[in-house]
Amino acid sequence: MSDKITASVAGSRLPPDPRSAAYGFKQQKRKSGENESSSEADALVVEMSQTRYRETATSSRSDVEEAVSFSQTQAAFLGVVQNALDRMSELSALCLDTTKSDADRAGFTVEFTQLQNFVSDIGTKKFNGVGLFNGVTLNVGDETEGTRVPLNAIDWTAPRPDQSMAVAYDCSVTEVTTQTGASAAVTNIRQALENLVEMQSKVTTNLQRLSLSNEQLSVLNQNLSAANSRMNDIDWAKKLTELARFRILGEAGSAKSTQANTNPQTAIRLLEPNR
Repeated sequence: MSDKITASVAGSRLPPDPRSAAYGFKQQKRKSGENESSSEADALVVEMSQTRYRETATSSRSDVEEAVSFSQTQAAFLGVVQNALDRMSELSALCLDTTKSDADRAGFTVEFTQLQNFVSDIGTKKFNGVGLFNGVTLNVGDETEGTRVPLNAIDWTAPRPDQSMAVAYDCSVTEVTTQTGASAAVTNIRQALENLVEMQSKVTTNLQRLSLSNEQLSVLNQNLSAANSRMNDIDWAKKLTELARFRILGEAGSAKSTQANTNPQTAIRLLEPNR
């Protein structure tokens, strides 16, 4: 009986048999844990990359939407200026009329000067602290990270008469107090209207370009959201599969361990001397 106990104790101190089910299960679990850690690290890198792209796209879209509001404000002011220039053109033609006296021209000059001051004041308008017509080129974030799209700038006080609004409101070159002055004013107001059309064309081009960027960013956001949703679905499916696999391995390993523990006991009973 003591020999059986000694053999049993000695057997319990032996290293695990690599062929045993318990040893295989432990090794499989260790490898699975290592693979899982590696997969989680890869998934984390992908998730961080997706998050960065989503944040970039969201920031760019916000930038584009702000630029759209900026350009729409420019367009609104230019529309008002066109009405003012049209009235100034009418007043210039009235003052050019030979049937009008200097007293008549003096009455027209009051309104003409007020309109000049109005047009001049428009050039100082700002949007969120940024000058609308100061000639500074604004760069707007596009759909690609690091890409900036320059908007067409509008300079209210450009040095060239064929690009500036100053030709309309500068009293030193445009006034209607005399018939001669009214003649020059007609030409200058016509030039200002041509300049205004060019400015409106630039704003329209900016809005069209921003509209395309906004559409591209919208598609990018939708694709990123769809990709993230698919990754989450795959991740959940993978986790459920892994859970089922470990459960099956655990049950199989437990059954094999029970069987492996039973076999030595059976062998020991067979070796016992007949009583």
